[in-house]
Amino acid sequence: MDKSNKHVAIIGAGIAGSTLANKLLSAGYEVSIYEKSRGTGGRLASCRLGDNSADLGAPLLSPASDTFRQWLTQHPNVSVWRPNTHCFNGKHCKSQTHFIAMPRQSSLTRELIQGANLYTSIRVGYLWPERSEEPYEEKQNKVLLRDEHGKALGHYDAAIVATPAKQAAPLLEALPRFERHTETATPTTSWVLVIQVSSPLPITVELIQGQHPLLLRCIKDSAKPGRISKDNSTTWAIEATPEWSALNRESDPKHVAEQLRKAFFPVLNRDFNTQPVITAERVHRWLYSRHITQHFEHHVDSGYLWDGDSMIGACGDWLESGDIEGAWLSANKLAEQIILQLERL
Repeated sequence: MDKSNKHVAIIGAGIAGSTLANKLLSAGYEVSIYEKSRGTGGRLASCRLGDNSADLGAPLLSPASDTFRQWLTQHPNVSVWRPNTHCFNGKHCKSQTHFIAMPRQSSLTRELIQGANLYTSIRVGYLWPERSEEPYEEKQNKVLLRDEHGKALGHYDAAIVATPAKQAAPLLEALPRFERHTETATPTTSWVLVIQVSSPLPITVELIQGQHPLLLRCIKDSAKPGRISKDNSTTWAIEATPEWSALNRESDPKHVAEQLRKAFFPVLNRDFNTQPVITAERVHRWLYSRHITQHFEHHVDSGYLWDGDSMIGACGDWLESGDIEGAWLSANKLAEQIILQLERL
């Protein structure tokens, strides 16, 4: 079989889609990725903040398994970080080891998809298997992709949905059992405020976490390995708790930013006697921050969805443990099945 003749489409350029693309590219297949946003990353996305950039999504990679940890250590642009950690009550907390992609979290996904065809700012609205009426040897079945306006994007030997469950549901219409499966995952919302202050603060703490009625954790983004500030500024990422985020899911972003600032500043004033002067900020609502997955150990295909007849599948955190590591694991499992199937064709 000439692997270069096999072409796989992936919808979504987050960690699941990028990991899957990397596996398929390494196996010798052509890969095209469609991403509705302007860049890669998904929940590892970064954003512009003044003249600098900051991590807008998952601020840390904290492996639960040795397998994921070993995989991260293999990437030259991923560094270990043990941030100086305090609790919201002002006490020093034990620092834990995390992993950080450099120079920003989204760099990891860009590294993984090198060699793939990347199409950004395109929202896929439809995918459907087209059955061939010709003999198998003469014409192979394909999967047709169309954008949200109905424009044909191409025919592919396989198509994989690597998006959050809610976004995957309409794309899996061709396979009702897969579409229904998306209902087993419940997304959690997360509000994040990223602020930049004009000059370095006299603060050695790099991570604040623990019990707080509104805040989940505060990360000194500019202290991460490989971060370079063009203007010597300091950047903090302030995450709200899932509970507060859910209650304020439809709140005005300006109101959310104000509430997060009001909660964050007293922490600095109490423990570090300083009041930052903000020069830039951005607030973002992650509608699908994580997934609470019901009975994920009983999923149809043990962490992924795959139909060998239609050559349509899905992977993502919602098919595993609901987090970044789950998305990575799901993509790896599905990649094995796709490669096995394509090798038979």
